[in-house]
Amino acid sequence: MKKESLEYNESEEMFFQKIREGYVPYKLLNIYTPLDLMMIKSLFVSEQIPYYTEFEHLMGLRPFVQTINYNNANFYILKEDYNDAIIVIEEYIRLKILDKYKFSETIRSIFEYLMIGWVVPSPNSFLGIEVNYNKKAKNGDA
Repeated sequence: MKKESLEYNESEEMFFQKIREGYVPYKLLNIYTPLDLMMIKSLFVSEQIPYYTEFEHLMGLRPFVQTINYNNANFYILKEDYNDAIIVIEEYIRLKILDKYKFSETIRSIFEYLMIGWVVPSPNSFLGIEVNYNKKAKNGDA
């Protein structure tokens, strides 16, 4: 029987390589929606900021319900990349305009409730992340 091994993308491999070299990991985010996770991973890959995601499949247990340590993915970066990572995350939050989908969200919610008796918030109207700010690093002492 062949053992299966975990496969990581280049950003995650670089993250672990730097950890082996003595760099310090920092838990930057709790992420609750697959869409937010996908977009944030893509942004960090494009900015070449190494990261690691832990428990990313647990958010499928109860999506859009923020229950820490139950359905969140932990998103780690290297402490030295904190200032760059915060810029990326704050820009992502700024561009995710939550109010512009209100009307279509209301229509969709009514339809969902009538059809299935349950309303699932749209990822566009829900900020599915929590940022763990490091005050020392934010002042340039990362």
